Amino acid sequence: MFASLAAPLVALAINASFASFNCSDIIGIVFDDQNKNGFHDLSERGLSGIGIAAINGVWVVTDRLGRFSLPCALIPGRFGSSFILKLDIRSLPSGYQVTTRNPVWLRATAGRVHVVGFGATDW
Repeated sequence: MFASLAAPLVALAINASFASFNCSDIIGIVFDDQNKNGFHDLSERGLSGIGIAAINGVWVVTDRLGRFSLPCALIPGRFGSSFILKLDIRSLPSGYQVTTRNPVWLRATAGRVHVVGFGATDW
């Protein structure tokens, strides 16, 4: 009985693992760019509650540390696919302006985790 179940379960596990390698994950942070250099430095805190829109219509909001993630954001084509993320400036705290690129364009490839950082600060 156990031998007859083993082959289908192994095949199911293998198919599930290959499917995850076809995806392209995106993770990132929205941070308070205090020195206005456009890079996330260790002393700069994340901004919570900030909206981020993806080109495919998906919206995410940053957590209390300013982090966000789009697991399996897309399944790229054979040679990769373009993907665009845009920070919703209306969700920034009053007086804040973006110090990094907005929107961010990236070339997504299968099985890769892409990291995006949005900076904003009070001018």
